[in-house]
Amino acid sequence: MKDITSEFLQALLNASDERKQRALKALHGDDQPLKPVTIEPYHTQREIAKLLKINPSTLWRWKIPYHQWGGSRRYLFSEVQAYLESARFRRQQSLLQSKEVR
Repeated sequence: MKDITSEFLQALLNASDERKQRALKALHGDDQPLKPVTIEPYHTQREIAKLLKINPSTLWRWKIPYHQWGGSRRYLFSEVQAYLESARFRRQQSLLQSKEVR
């Protein structure tokens, strides 16, 4: 069995600078627990429309950004929310409203 100091030094020599910095912080007791990674699920057009309480075709009319997966549109709710709060969407919305008034 290898001596722990030798093994530690070998790992230190092979580690990236980032890993060395994290290890040093851990040795000093300054390490923070890792935050759990959350993966946002992709939603179908129908699911997003239901969450927003709108008709699914409205997503198309509002030009909501989407991802294409095998011929199907998939949406990230965070991207949809960001788009609906954007200046670009407000401009698009005012254009749509002006066309409806005519």
